[in-house]
Amino acid sequence: MRSLTVAISTYDRRDAVAQQLAVLAEEIRAEPDPDDIEVVVVIDGSRDGTEELVRGLRFPCALRAAWQPNGGLASTRNRALAEAKGDYIWFLDDDVLPAPGTLARHRAAHGDGVPILMGPCPLAPTASTVLPLLEYYDWLYAELARAGRVERFNLFSAANTSGLVEVFEGVGGFDNSFVTYGKEDFEVGYRLLRDGIPILFDPEAVAWHHQDRTVREYCRRAFPEGENSVRVVRLHPDTVDDMIPVGWYRRHFELLHRLHVRTAGRLRLVSSIATVMAQIEHARSRGRRRRWIDLAYFSGLAAGIAAADPSGRLVGRLLEPGR
Repeated sequence: MRSLTVAISTYDRRDAVAQQLAVLAEEIRAEPDPDDIEVVVVIDGSRDGTEELVRGLRFPCALRAAWQPNGGLASTRNRALAEAKGDYIWFLDDDVLPAPGTLARHRAAHGDGVPILMGPCPLAPTASTVLPLLEYYDWLYAELARAGRVERFNLFSAANTSGLVEVFEGVGGFDNSFVTYGKEDFEVGYRLLRDGIPILFDPEAVAWHHQDRTVREYCRRAFPEGENSVRVVRLHPDTVDDMIPVGWYRRHFELLHRLHVRTAGRLRLVSSIATVMAQIEHARSRGRRRRWIDLAYFSGLAAGIAAADPSGRLVGRLLEPGR
């Protein structure tokens, strides 16, 4: 069996990494050839003791820490590629815990010649998050399981994905210009599919996502997602219909149009007000709360798009009614 590098990207989550390494240790001990496995923890500027934790652990395979100045998730994955000694690399975010057998499923797939394998990261039963995320993950993994592969770049995630190091390097790795949250996976997924590299999906290769996200956190992340959506479009103009589709959540964007809200500043203000209203509605009306959450998120997304594209062309796709 070919060698494997397990690559964990982390920022200020020492306790989560400790739990993740404990889970991985059990999985590695169950492998028939653990000497062909190494684990690299790429620490993205953290000063929370993660590096000391990793260096002090006794582990069933080679384990090392690689610290770097804070540069974002894409840069940590590129650092992992540079550090990897294995033929294959398995990317793991620091808030996912592989289920029993997931390591074996990744290794078996590559033993059968699969170049890239993506597994799901469903929300753990103990996770606390917002309803739109729950619905999105349910839809996403049902869609991928039906196809058995990633057919669209904007369904790709590297949070629980393994592949040949030379394949990732061959498409240029991840793009380090993605520093803030969101969309860096879509961009590399685009290049992989563009180059004809199959990305298979295994619904049984589960890594549980231990994500606790409040309404405020969910809505706050919409702004950098909007900015990075524009970044993807600038790099690959033919992605515009996927990244910034006309008529997306039209009921919210038509409201913003009627209110003459088009600038990044005003859109962020709407997002902030809607976020507060969603929190107020928490104990009153689930339906109204959901509508406020959607308005907060999508106006925040539009704000990010407007900030990254001062011409107004891209945000206009969302805000112009009747298109």
